Amino acid sequence: LINRELSFGGIVNGVDHRIARNGKGWAIFQLEDFDDQYEFKIFGEEYLKYRHFLMPNGFIRVRVKIVEGWRNRETGKVGAPRMQFIAFEMLHDTLANNVKRLTLQLDLQQLNTEKINQISDIVQSHKGDKALMVDVFHNAEQIKLTLPSRKQKVAVSNELLAHLENESLLYKIN
Repeated sequence: LINRELSFGGIVNGVDHRIARNGKGWAIFQLEDFDDQYEFKIFGEEYLKYRHFLMPNGFIRVRVKIVEGWRNRETGKVGAPRMQFIAFEMLHDTLANNVKRLTLQLDLQQLNTEKINQISDIVQSHKGDKALMVDVFHNAEQIKLTLPSRKQKVAVSNELLAHLENESLLYKIN
């Protein structure tokens, strides 16, 4: 995973803000998701930049880059890989900050005037600044056509996604 970026999120379960011998702040924090709990340490500039996100019971998303470990000056050996924190954000802001477009996936055999009007109403009630694409496909013929909307843009939100799911419309967010 060296030189790759990873993204993960969860609830901050515990935080211990500390002061090093040199007087600089750092922290140990636990992040828990549905399956497990992980402990992280954050130091230096990264700590100063992101410490306000480290509050117990806060829901956060973290982006990190895995970098090569520190090199031992005496032996020249490289230590275990380490994490470099790139960004923290509140989990509820993730959808709005990171989605670039919404792609509706429509089966040509199930498409009719009523379905088109239904989709139009949903899209009109959620106007925004994100691109809207429509994938029209025909499984039997193995045909897929991607159509970008030139005029209509949407605000991708939990409300819109719930509305699409209630109407059994397939979608993809990029």
